[in-house]
Amino acid sequence: MTQTGSMLMKCLAVSIACGLATLALLYGLFITHRELGVAPASAYKFALLVFLLSALISPVYFKIKASR
Repeated sequence: MTQTGSMLMKCLAVSIACGLATLALLYGLFITHRELGVAPASAYKFALLVFLLSALISPVYFKIKASR
């Protein structure tokens, strides 16, 4: 695998892990604390947002790390 392909796979893995962790934590929070008035299904929107943000930020991190 090329260096670029390896970096993209790392970025994808980090983004998926961040998105799933956010989904699990927020869904659990919204289920257990109904008094917040937030529907548990809104955790999916937050997880998607975190996935997209980490997909944009992680290539920058890995590019800087590789240049050191």
